[in-house]
Amino acid sequence: FVAHCSDVFSTEVRDAVPDEVVLSMCGKAGGSEEECKAMVLGFWKAYNASKVGAWCDETYEWFAKRTLPKCASKCTAYFCKERCSLRERWRDLQDQAEAYKIRYNQYEKALNRTLAKSGLEDLKKKLTKYNISKCVPAAENVTRLNRTLGGIRANWSGIEAKLPNLTATREAAFAAAKSAKEAL
Repeated sequence: FVAHCSDVFSTEVRDAVPDEVVLSMCGKAGGSEEECKAMVLGFWKAYNASKVGAWCDETYEWFAKRTLPKCASKCTAYFCKERCSLRERWRDLQDQAEAYKIRYNQYEKALNRTLAKSGLEDLKKKLTKYNISKCVPAAENVTRLNRTLGGIRANWSGIEAKLPNLTATREAAFAAAKSAKEAL
C-alpha cells in the first residue's frame, strides 16, 4: 500500500494529484470533516516537502485503525493479523454500529437535500397561501350564493303558486277594459 501510495501521489503534475480521493475515502472510513481536511492539508505539506512516503505511512495507519473488518477471519490483508481477540470482535461490532449510524446520517442528509432541492416545501407554502387567498373566499361566496339562490327559489315558488290567480285577474281586468272600450 505505502509503495503504491507513494507512486500515485508523487507525480510531478500537481493537477493530476487525486487529493479529492483522499477526502472522499477519509469520509467513507468515518473520518470527521476536520480530520479529512487535515489529512489533505498534511498531504500537501508532505507533497511540497517531497515526503509523500511518510504521509502514506501515517495515512495507512489511520485507515488501518478506522476500516472494517479488523479480524483475520474476515480480512486477508497484513494489517488484519493478530487482531482477533474477543475484545477486538466487540470493537468490530461497535465499529459496524457506528458505520450504520454514519450511513443513516448520510441517507438522512441526502433525503433532506433532495427535499430542499425539490421545492416541495415551497410548493406547499404556495398552495396554502393560494388556498387561503382564493379558495376559502370563493367557498364563502359559493355558500352565500347558495343561500341567496335558495331564497330566490322560495320566492319563485311563491310566485308560481300565485301566478294562476294573477293571470285570471289580469284576464278579467283585460276583458272588463275591452267591454268598457266597446261600450264607449
